[in-house]
Amino acid sequence: MLFAMLASTLLIGIAQFLS
Repeated sequence: MLFAMLASTLLIGIAQFLS
């Protein structure tokens, strides 16, 4: 589903931002 892909991308973005 598109929402799952969007959530995954957002999670990765947040993880990189916090790192």
